[in-house]
Amino acid sequence: MNRFTKTTMVALAIVAGSTSGAIAQKKSIKLDPVTKDLYRLTYINRGKCNIKVEVLDRNGIKLLSEQINQKKSFTKPYSFSNLEFGEYSFKVIDAEGEYITKVKRSEDVFMVARIKKLGEEKAEVIVRGEFMEPVSVNIFDKNNVLVFDDYIDRERGFSRVYDLSNVKAEDLTIKVVAENNLLATAEF
Repeated sequence: MNRFTKTTMVALAIVAGSTSGAIAQKKSIKLDPVTKDLYRLTYINRGKCNIKVEVLDRNGIKLLSEQINQKKSFTKPYSFSNLEFGEYSFKVIDAEGEYITKVKRSEDVFMVARIKKLGEEKAEVIVRGEFMEPVSVNIFDKNNVLVFDDYIDRERGFSRVYDLSNVKAEDLTIKVVAENNLLATAEF
């Protein structure tokens, strides 16, 4: 091999290694409303996607339990149209933990929230809906002591990033609440 080819291959290996390192950190779990009764789960991960999806009613009774094993990232629709009005927990369980989104099915309220981990020390809270109630984002420590709260009163959806490195506690739990209804929760 001539010197140019060896240098080019080394440079490509460095660039490819850097790129794959950046891609390896990318993971996203979203449950987005498509219509009032239809939601779309998007699971983005590098490599295989082995997850379990569960839908539970207010009493914790499993209405759906499904194992999904995909070779790559995927999206899948979930319909709540055959369920009674009420609040449901949509759980996604993977090797890294449990991600819970609350879905409220009613005639007049259409509101969903999710919490997205942005690395080890940041979290993005995203709230969407037709009719927006005031939302509280509460951060609790491992003893369930409130260490931070944020009250958001808007007429439309929003997203906000929280820097958890400023919170002087470990093993945090973030809860998104509207009118005493838990919309989403995540542990850090």
